[in-house]
Amino acid sequence: MHVDPNEIVTHLVGLKDVRILYYARRGPVGEIAIEQVLTDPRCPRCDGPTRVKDRPVVAYCDLPFGGVPMTILWKKHRLVCTNHECPVKSFTRGDHRIAAVGCRLTTRAAKWVVREIGSGQHISHLAHTLHTSWDSVNTAMRRYGESLMSADTKRLKETTAIGLDETLFSREGPFKHKHWSTTVCDVVNNQLIDAIPTRDFPEVARWLHDQPEHVKGRLQYGCLDMSRTYNAVFKVVTPKATRVIDRFHVMRHALLALDECRRRVQQVQLGHRGRSGEPLYKARKLLVIKATASDPQLQARLEGLLALGDPEGEVALAYGVKEAIALLRDRRR
Repeated sequence: MHVDPNEIVTHLVGLKDVRILYYARRGPVGEIAIEQVLTDPRCPRCDGPTRVKDRPVVAYCDLPFGGVPMTILWKKHRLVCTNHECPVKSFTRGDHRIAAVGCRLTTRAAKWVVREIGSGQHISHLAHTLHTSWDSVNTAMRRYGESLMSADTKRLKETTAIGLDETLFSREGPFKHKHWSTTVCDVVNNQLIDAIPTRDFPEVARWLHDQPEHVKGRLQYGCLDMSRTYNAVFKVVTPKATRVIDRFHVMRHALLALDECRRRVQQVQLGHRGRSGEPLYKARKLLVIKATASDPQLQARLEGLLALGDPEGEVALAYGVKEAIALLRDRRR
């Protein structure tokens, strides 16, 4: 049975409505030149006849074949509308089945990149595999990933509580300037909703304000970490939602307040910072560890140190408040 070799190559390439022009090996990379098979191309505006003006060649990174990185050289058709009254002077024929506009990866390579990154693969590793740049892979991932997120309307569930929390995104420049982002999560369904590339009030408030009215109307609670910015966002955009502070941050602030009280009393009593051998300095760890409240021996030791270094009972009062908060936190678990 005789089979046309060109047909075999066309099936191996796997792109529809294209003609294979040639294959060449350029060092470690293989090149396949293609062109679209056009039959009576028409103007997209007036549907009039067109003529070929130019044949630009654009290179796209494709999936490896046989362990060899591949490049698709797409010889495009730049056409001119022959209707002089048509506002469209010239245009270039495209095909999203081959590659999207503004993307240096073919459509199938871009979809493969999105799947690989979704499973935990690094962009730099994929760029090395495809023999292309980091920016090309990242651009394809963002373009197709954003489209998938927008189309997946069932990904997010209806919720009555969302949380805002800041995350250190990167350190840049010679002075390691910190750049922060805001993560938005569904507290009820334990699900990440979105990430905002800043923690400033205007951008975070704009994100929440742009949500549909039925989403904002269902919100009963807004969870935050004692941030004045996030508190203002909930207060302005969703004033009816009850603002709830995360118990981890409540406990953290209680510990910071206790330590600040201890250092202040130390300064008032002795006129200097804590030194080894002094009662309040010895008590600094006993004041914060959880085991002190349940161990009678540690409790007795702490009471003795506070009796020597805290005659007014200020540190003891702060310690009692901290333990009350810890007890409330443990009961809520």
